[in-house]
Amino acid sequence: MKAGVIQEVKRRRYFENKQDEKKRRTRDAAKRNKRSRRPFSRPFQQKPEVPEAKKSDDDGDNWDLPQGGIPY
Repeated sequence: MKAGVIQEVKRRRYFENKQDEKKRRTRDAAKRNKRSRRPFSRPFQQKPEVPEAKKSDDDGDNWDLPQGGIPY
């Protein structure tokens, strides 16, 4: 069977006025476009290694909380 024959037979079973035809065509176009816009999954990429100079620079940062309680 050719593609879309069953759908066309179901569609032609009852009379379709212009408004219904326009709705159907819009709905069918949305289905077609939805399939084509489906995002494809990218292969997993490993993050690049951080150079040694950057690692040693991060060691000097002190992001600890101050001694004592939080003032608020």
